[in-house]
Amino acid sequence: MGHARPCDPQGSVIATTGKENMFDGLAHGRAEAPLDLRCCTARLRELRSAESEDAGAVLSVLMQLARLPVTTQGLKETGVGLELNSPFVRMHVCRDVREQSRHLVHAWKKALGLEAAHSDEAEVSTEVKPTASARRVEAHVTSKVRARTVADVRTAEAAASVSHPLVSDGPAKRRKSDSSRSLAPDCVNGDIAAVFVELADFEFKKKDTFKALAYKKVAAALRELTTRVRSGAEASRIP
Repeated sequence: MGHARPCDPQGSVIATTGKENMFDGLAHGRAEAPLDLRCCTARLRELRSAESEDAGAVLSVLMQLARLPVTTQGLKETGVGLELNSPFVRMHVCRDVREQSRHLVHAWKKALGLEAAHSDEAEVSTEVKPTASARRVEAHVTSKVRARTVADVRTAEAAASVSHPLVSDGPAKRRKSDSSRSLAPDCVNGDIAAVFVELADFEFKKKDTFKALAYKKVAAALRELTTRVRSGAEASRIP
């Protein structure tokens, strides 16, 4: 069996004989990179190292690569993909070189099924983003609510009991009284206060006392206001 000949030192890949084709076929059967693929990779590496501006030589190698079958194993063994993605080829001064390299990379990805895999990953990423965003918002709100100290919550409760001495100390009766007061005609922000009272009731049922008392504090502050709250900016200034 004849030996495979190396690449032409002048830059072109030597056409193989029938025996050399047989050698390449056996190598491919052993999951090794074909000789021509290794030669093309070596030639691209040589041109890159020399910083050659000979667009014809680069195009010649790219055209040869376009005619060769590739496998994932072959790409890993030769590193030809790294050469195609190197700035020397990808950002070459010759537009034909840039276009041919992009076309070649696209064709290889399609042949190896890599494009479909990237597309599936993109779809999964798009679907996960809303959930991740919602979790970040929820964590942010929860941390702000839990940052309230026990002293602040107790102070708010004491102030509410002084303002309304007739309200029973029982949690259930107190929540009911809060709801009825939120509907009083002399409370300009009664409807908004009622929302926070409902939120407090919900948090009490969840056994989250800190968050529930914080909502009650906001509701109490809204009832004390004599002006109508019409925006989130105004609400943020509530003491």
